[in-house]
Amino acid sequence: MYYPNVNNITVIFWDLNNLKIINDTYGHEYGDKALSALASVLYAHSDEQCRRVYRFGGDEFVMIIDNPHDGEADRIISAVKDELMKCSYDISIEISSAVGIASGNGSDIIEIVKNADSAMYADKQLYHHR
Repeated sequence: MYYPNVNNITVIFWDLNNLKIINDTYGHEYGDKALSALASVLYAHSDEQCRRVYRFGGDEFVMIIDNPHDGEADRIISAVKDELMKCSYDISIEISSAVGIASGNGSDIIEIVKNADSAMYADKQLYHHR
């Protein structure tokens, strides 16, 4: 990915928490539902012009925001987390995600994604050590 004409870009990296536990406890059907819930919520907050969502692999997604408004990424993160909390599918395991965010110049997209990924892993560690 290369965004040379975008001066300011924000990457939000998402990783579904507890997917292995959900799969092991309730079966892959429920793991797939949790994964679909995250994807659906993210796509509901995307558009084709300036907010795009990509599945990065497994249970990871990336949202790229071109020229974000002040606080836009934080509002999206808050809304997605709130909506995920409503998705229970009658299981006792919380459906939530770890999130990392990074910003920079569009020509440095690879570095921005790496920074967002690192921030997401730090958030995941906090989640598991709470």
